[in-house]
Amino acid sequence: MVPATIVTNLKQIQKLIPPNVTLIGVSKKQTPEKIEEAYKAGLRHFGENTVQEFEKKYESPLPLGAPHQGRRDKMDKIFWHFIGHLQKNKVKKIIGKIDYLHSLDSVELAKEIDKKLGSGVVLKCFVQVNISKEPSKHGVFPEDLCWFLNQLYQFPHITIQGLMCIPPYYENPENVRRHFKDMKKLAQKFGLKDLSMGMSHDYKIAIEEGATYIRIGEALFGIRQK
Repeated sequence: MVPATIVTNLKQIQKLIPPNVTLIGVSKKQTPEKIEEAYKAGLRHFGENTVQEFEKKYESPLPLGAPHQGRRDKMDKIFWHFIGHLQKNKVKKIIGKIDYLHSLDSVELAKEIDKKLGSGVVLKCFVQVNISKEPSKHGVFPEDLCWFLNQLYQFPHITIQGLMCIPPYYENPENVRRHFKDMKKLAQKFGLKDLSMGMSHDYKIAIEEGATYIRIGEALFGIRQK
């Protein structure tokens, strides 16, 4: 039986999400069992931050991984989102397994992805924007976004889904609104319809400012494992 906590959390979040917003359950440091519980409760989009953890979840005997695994082919598709920083030398480990990449941030990474994808295969990518220009965070600076987007058009196996950001954490989530507003302006400027922004602490404000994909972890699954 699905634990009431995950069912309740999912229903409460879904009540606040308009039809055009996709909820991604961020399963970082959550057990495969919890992912399956969320799946049974109706969630179909899941996100991972590291290649190593993604591989473990993907190869789980639970119905989470490749279509050929056991019961998996009889169930609705799971959409896997990779939302963490991706190194070039690890591209080969996840290509063909993920449906979305939320952290495209360099031409070198785009080139490697394009090279590893097979003929006729396209990966949906969000360009990560360092909207607050924090030295500790990855992403393209806003003023470099036009140049970067133009560079991506040379890679036929990549489609630009939209923009993604990880703004600074504020105790008062209202303080992050200005960053979400800036992201929406950038998306409109370049004719991109999707915005991946908003997490457990600030997703309500992100939705108000135009988010179409929100990334929810602890508000859905509960406290992460250490």
